[in-house]
Amino acid sequence: MTAEFTFHVSAGEFDFIPFNRNLESFFATHRLPQNKLFTIELIVEELVTNTQKYGGGGKIEIFIRLSADTETNRITLQIKDNARPFDPSRVEKIDTTLSIEKRAVGGLGLLLVQEKSESMKYEYRNCCNITTLMV
Repeated sequence: MTAEFTFHVSAGEFDFIPFNRNLESFFATHRLPQNKLFTIELIVEELVTNTQKYGGGGKIEIFIRLSADTETNRITLQIKDNARPFDPSRVEKIDTTLSIEKRAVGGLGLLLVQEKSESMKYEYRNCCNITTLMV
């Protein structure tokens, strides 16, 4: 059986508190694993924060859709926004073996998103970034 969760963030700052509360309620209702809840909260916070910080302008709208197979606990997370085109799956990998002084600034959050996801797919369609992750 598939359960759906959607959340829309109109232009402006994303308030993670109502999002997290609604997501926690969805997970409890459908008896989904708590470790996946934490992973999804982490991924959404990283991607949404980057979109708002680097996506350009204050008119960015973000749509979050989550589909959960309640029998297998496989979760598909889709984040869609109208920010500038940006493919998070093509970000250059950071060499974490280098000392902090020798590393470029930024990119650790996207590395974490990639490591916490089973797969990541990106497309730019109808003036929107669409990032789909399997968790």
